[in-house]
Amino acid sequence: MTDPPNRPTGAPHAIVFDSNLDALARRVAALRAAVPDCEITATSSRNAVLMLGRAAAPGTTVLADLCVTDRFSLDRPGERLIERLARHPATSHVRPLAWSAHVGPDVVEGVRRAGGVGFVGATLRREREADELRRVIAGETVWPLAPGPEDWEAWFADAYGAPWSAWMEPILVRLAGGGERRSVATELVAVGAARSANHAGARMREVARLVAGEHSNSPTVVADRASVVLARLAARRPLPERPPIQASLEQGAESLRASPSLAVAAGLTAPEVDDLVVLDRLIREQRASQPPAAGAPPADRVRAERQWAAGRLALQHGAHRDDVDEVIAGILTRTDAALVALDDARDDAHTHPAAHAAAALVALIEAEGERRADGDTGTRTWRGRTPSSLAIDDELSAAELRDFVTAVDERLTRAGG
Repeated sequence: MTDPPNRPTGAPHAIVFDSNLDALARRVAALRAAVPDCEITATSSRNAVLMLGRAAAPGTTVLADLCVTDRFSLDRPGERLIERLARHPATSHVRPLAWSAHVGPDVVEGVRRAGGVGFVGATLRREREADELRRVIAGETVWPLAPGPEDWEAWFADAYGAPWSAWMEPILVRLAGGGERRSVATELVAVGAARSANHAGARMREVARLVAGEHSNSPTVVADRASVVLARLAARRPLPERPPIQASLEQGAESLRASPSLAVAAGLTAPEVDDLVVLDRLIREQRASQPPAAGAPPADRVRAERQWAAGRLALQHGAHRDDVDEVIAGILTRTDAALVALDDARDDAHTHPAAHAAAALVALIEAEGERRADGDTGTRTWRGRTPSSLAIDDELSAAELRDFVTAVDERLTRAGG
């Protein structure tokens, strides 16, 4: 029996990513408890993960948190990070996995499409999470079962010995919030969870007994157990619909002109960079040949310009006329993903200058390697640091790091002519 692709060999090593430092510390503690002999590199920087992945041994496991929630949206930068790791040849030897409490079918499918090789559920059942961590570090493939309403109902009936009913959810919400139960009886009647105040009270007592057992008279215990049930329910539901993430081609190209090393920080491939630059050049040339218009171009015009430029590029790539529409769609999809990756990298560089400096060092090594006849890039360091050690450096000042990036960008710009 042969090992699966990228199966880890030797001592296990994992790279753990979470943009929240407190959550990152909890993840490291959980992984260390589950796999004591695993070497762990933890970072809150997306760019650092890409730099660490380049230097990691084949089969290294990358465990990425997926979601960032604020008051206005729920974004999934971890999914895009997994896609970058899987897409780029320099990091295709690592094993990118999701590690998230969100295990709804849409989330799991998104990770699969991004190129993830597994999914660890950050559940409240720590023994199950620990088992999944041990398995993925050993090179096994772990995916959550595709949950649905029936799965939820079966789990609830098995765990609590009673069938699940839709009216239980608003009651669980009120129980999780604590407080006087009588005061919420009228709310439950209003939302259709009970026929009357007395009926609401009876149902609240029934659900409290189900989730808390002999502790059903303790509001604190009931609130805690109800929160657990709600968390498990939320983890199985689809996340809110995400509007398409749009990024400016003009701004993306300008970012690359100002800082060529961002292409490495973003995990862009050479063809992606080439397509992005050519599309921008074609559109700028087209605009220059037309009378100037006041203000920014409207969205419809921007889309039309991209479509036209992608058509020109498709023909330059030698696309057959019967396939040109498919090639155009592919160019636009890849360019949109590359522009979003650039935005992610630029945002990350502001808060993690060491990771951007590591990307600049990689860009410099690659540029110098291309100019050598034998193609040997060697092991280049800066201040005694390799790219992977520089990516998580916390000793150099932000000013030193940014000065280095600026110097490298200027050198890359001169070399590119």
